[in-house]
Amino acid sequence: MRGRAYWYSGQVDRAADELERLLSDPEVRDPWAQDIAKLARLGVGRTPFAVSGGLVAVTDMPRAGTTSLIVPLELNGEPALGMIATGASEAVIDSSGGAQPSWVSLRFGERIEMRDIPALAKDLSGLSRQVNAPIKILLGVNVLRHLRPTFDFAGGQFVVRAFDPPQPPGATSVKLSYIRGGGMLLRGGFGPEGQGRDCLLLVDTTLTYPVALDSAGWEKAGVDPRTLEPISGAGNIRQGVLPHLRIGSFDIPRVPGLDGTSMVKEREDGLDVDLDGLMGSGFLATFRVTLVDGGRTLWLEDLPPEAMRGAPPLPPVPEDEAEPEGGAPHPAAPAPEQKPSSSPEKTPRSERAPVPAPAAPTPAAAATPAPAAASPAGAALGKASAPATAPAPTKESKATPAGGAAQ
Repeated sequence: MRGRAYWYSGQVDRAADELERLLSDPEVRDPWAQDIAKLARLGVGRTPFAVSGGLVAVTDMPRAGTTSLIVPLELNGEPALGMIATGASEAVIDSSGGAQPSWVSLRFGERIEMRDIPALAKDLSGLSRQVNAPIKILLGVNVLRHLRPTFDFAGGQFVVRAFDPPQPPGATSVKLSYIRGGGMLLRGGFGPEGQGRDCLLLVDTTLTYPVALDSAGWEKAGVDPRTLEPISGAGNIRQGVLPHLRIGSFDIPRVPGLDGTSMVKEREDGLDVDLDGLMGSGFLATFRVTLVDGGRTLWLEDLPPEAMRGAPPLPPVPEDEAEPEGGAPHPAAPAPEQKPSSSPEKTPRSERAPVPAPAAPTPAAAATPAPAAASPAGAALGKASAPATAPAPTKESKATPAGGAAQ
């Protein structure tokens, strides 16, 4: 615990000493400590996450056919694509080209530069094939909490700041916690406020479905796991609809989800915590999301359809990365289109037809061992000019213009 505290407070020298002392015990088996001890020793004398340049940088987020949160940036001075990965504790660079754990620099929108970022190394080629984009770095939570970012998938916008912005009017505030410094945990409820039961979800934005619950989680939400329906062509994966999910002051009805019993069990074993399920980018992509207060607080803004705009397409993939042997799998199939309401401006979002359940997921690659499924926003993926909305908060929620958190 002491080594982690030193690391996350930026005391690199003391973290290196403490972690090496911990690992000298032959009975200790801590992969995180092993990786970070090496990085900490390499970074002795550095000041992690040093920010320079402007106050605000805005970048357009491209789309790759799913709700993956992809961010154009510069990695060590070279143009690259990164992915927001709240399931990773640290930044992770692609090791498929021979990269090793190191300290890197990032630049966003040619305005803000962050230097001395500790980055682990992992082969991201499988993830790149899954999302059909050459991902060179995962932006883990230790990076994100220093960027004070806002990401708006529907509006195609990623904002980085050198200061904490004021809370947008109408945004709901959600407190976050972290297990072992890594996993981002969010508390919510299965049911309207004052009803239902509380839940604990692990947020992992590399997963493209809205939510995945284990059997106990579905039962807690009032759904018999035996009633979940198999997804055609997806093996044993089953799907259902969560009657209500309460996050902050937002009560979202009819949220599509998967039976994620095995996935949740794997995360529980790794983090030593009892989870009800996982929350993926398919849920967060339907809101404007801002991370502030050193990563301890998340703001969610409900976006009205008129505030959304299209996102630019991905840049061309270099020839040497475009088609790995065997061919890249296709991105998750978009959900079927829904007929628009005859008068969408007058119909409360909470009374509109529910979004369809997620489509059959693409088989997951090794780097991301979770099935991908179409999200509530999936109906418009690939249609940049008409992004879709998702299960909306009830009439008590107040929609906020998309520009609220970019101040």
